[in-house]
Amino acid sequence: MARNRGAKKNVSLKAIGLSLTIDTRGIWSTLGKNFPVVSSEPIMLNVHPGRKQYLMVLKYGVVVLINNSDIFEQKTLSMIRPFLQEPLPAPNSDELRVVVEPNAQNRVLFDRVIVAREDEKYWQILGMLLAQSVALDFYEKKVDQVLADFSGRLRMSTTWLRRILYPKTSEIIANINQTISLHQDIIANLEVLDKPDLTWEGMDLDRLYREFLSMLELPERISILGQKLDLFKEHMGIALTIVSARRMEVLEIVIILLITLSILQGLLTLH
Repeated sequence: MARNRGAKKNVSLKAIGLSLTIDTRGIWSTLGKNFPVVSSEPIMLNVHPGRKQYLMVLKYGVVVLINNSDIFEQKTLSMIRPFLQEPLPAPNSDELRVVVEPNAQNRVLFDRVIVAREDEKYWQILGMLLAQSVALDFYEKKVDQVLADFSGRLRMSTTWLRRILYPKTSEIIANINQTISLHQDIIANLEVLDKPDLTWEGMDLDRLYREFLSMLELPERISILGQKLDLFKEHMGIALTIVSARRMEVLEIVIILLITLSILQGLLTLH
């Protein structure tokens, strides 16, 4: 018996980005009645108490499966699917291996996290940070895609005809609006730099939060993403100014051509 109490145990945490948003109120009012509630913010349910399998649901479209297995994942995703709002065409995910090692000191390593005991508060902290990392990965790819698309449009403006017709002012404005919307979503939804109240409940919780936050490089990633968006908005503003100047040049050329045609017509009538 003593050997069993001291045995190591592996616990798998899997965060899956399923949608831009999830109907957390619907989940709370429906699933919250069927399963024991561990936490209301973010929502954490003890879906299978006997097997200690949990589900976390984050408002920005990520779910975290704790003590995951293939069967548990299939059943849980089927249960969550009706509450998805704006589902992603290609969900992204990340997994974390946690080793429960009695009497060990909590520590975060490159390929795993070691904790001294199975603790729902540990799962909340690790699950929340893993979910933020998955959501941030989606926004990183989205911003890179927007940057690549816009760069492609600018490269298409090399010919003289494209300089006149491309890129369109409306497309640039649409890109600006999209970038602002992305920036607002990142700041409002992810709450990456907001330290959860749970960390104040114990030094071990605070240390686990800080170490895993650092390992995922969340502050650095959110800072780089913000810099990309700011630089992109600046470049689009410059492009908008250039396009407007081109429109004025085209207008001036048209006026000159009209005047020239008028003069030529006058000369022809004299002859």
